[in-house]
Amino acid sequence: MRKSLLKRMVKLLAPRWLMDKYYQISGKAIRFLGTYPDWQAAKHAASGYDAVEILQQTIEKTQLVLSGKAAFERDAVAFDEPSYPYPLLALLLRAAIENDNKLNILDFGGSLGSSYYQCRSFLRRVSDLKWCVVEQRHFVDAGNTLFATDVLSFHNSIAEVKHPPNVVLFSSVLQYLPEPYAILEQAIGSQPDYILIDRTPFVDEGDSVLSLQKVPKNIVEACYAVWLFNERKFKEIFRQRYAEIATFDAIDGTIGYGRLKANFKGIMLKRIDDKKLGRQL
Repeated sequence: MRKSLLKRMVKLLAPRWLMDKYYQISGKAIRFLGTYPDWQAAKHAASGYDAVEILQQTIEKTQLVLSGKAAFERDAVAFDEPSYPYPLLALLLRAAIENDNKLNILDFGGSLGSSYYQCRSFLRRVSDLKWCVVEQRHFVDAGNTLFATDVLSFHNSIAEVKHPPNVVLFSSVLQYLPEPYAILEQAIGSQPDYILIDRTPFVDEGDSVLSLQKVPKNIVEACYAVWLFNERKFKEIFRQRYAEIATFDAIDGTIGYGRLKANFKGIMLKRIDDKKLGRQL
């Protein structure tokens, strides 16, 4: 009891930089390991994000959320206290207001509905809501079997989604794709009113880096290939098609150190040629 209380006091009183250093030394921090010339080389060195155990943990934690025993799930971890993604909520509510109180959301890499469950209490007044998750096949099969509703559905590709989205969400996913720009082009091609990119890592300087992201046992043990993007080059894909509304700091903060340090950010974008909404941001 005393040991547990002491740990809580240390976490509360110690400066953030000191706790970060402790987690690095103790191996309890997420970190990036090495650089790789191409995706295949990085993937060969990784344990992969499609591991069966990660899906099973995500199912278990999502069931805790639905039963009321957890407030929300994120990255296969259950949390007792609510934490709301306010930038996403602001954008969704704006999009609903501008679209006759209707929302069709394409949530690429949305797990088993993590963001949906975090947002749903704020979206109860939306008269027509569709939340379409695009995921890996084993997540899609589990989602449609265990968690699909009239609102929440699961799909294997962007092309499979029947409802044209007015919002596309990429939250903590683009960095784990072998060809993230090809997926962004597909999303842009669906012509949503808005695109929101969240929890995405950007390097301070230099070109994009292909590395491994090591997640410790105290979270969910895994090691997978990851892109650390050059922000300026990343934003080039949207030029003349989407205007940037805002860039904001994501909840992940800064991870890593030295050359393999990344600042996690979010970016809000609005389609430029949308005649219905006009060109005013």
